[in-house]
Amino acid sequence: MDMNADHDLVRGTHVAEVMSREPIVLHTDDSVEYAGVVLLREGISGAPVVDDRDTLVGVFSHSDVLARFPAPPMRRGHRSYIVAPDPE
Repeated sequence: MDMNADHDLVRGTHVAEVMSREPIVLHTDDSVEYAGVVLLREGISGAPVVDDRDTLVGVFSHSDVLARFPAPPMRRGHRSYIVAPDPE
């Protein structure tokens, strides 16, 4: 794989050419639990957040959750699992 060729390809590409045209959107009154399940289910790391007038007010991301609700330290040899209800 030629890394220089890949870099040249990316350099000449605009965001509009690769962005999602119909993104998954969250709402300001969605719970963090629901938003987290949506990110996991859709395999995305973040989503735009809109208010009740569908105005963009921010972006919710996986790192926002980790920053606000850090996972407790794990003991050696233990595994951690996320169990969340289906938002549907």
